[in-house]
Amino acid sequence: MSARRKASCDELLKWFKDNPNLPGLSLGALTGTDHRALAAAVHLLELYAGGGNTNTLDAFRIVVNQMQPSTRVFAFHAIAFLLDWSDRSRIWHEAGLFPLEQLEGAR
Repeated sequence: MSARRKASCDELLKWFKDNPNLPGLSLGALTGTDHRALAAAVHLLELYAGGGNTNTLDAFRIVVNQMQPSTRVFAFHAIAFLLDWSDRSRIWHEAGLFPLEQLEGAR
């Protein structure tokens, strides 16, 4: 695994807005805490993609759980920002996060 993008939250937010695979996600739902947790989650994903071990995913879980339940879907999709679309479910599960069925907007 290798990081395809530099972890930049500004780039991530633009990617969310411009990505046709993510219709209907409203960035307006993100609070200041959500933004900070999402930024930390993206940096942890970058670390994991660069050869980090599963301890990195433990930290990812802790950070994602600081977000509002309704905005955690952004962290789920951010996995595809740095890795690949097909990695989202696997990483989410390996991080020990709640079932995907509970994520509104997860596809």
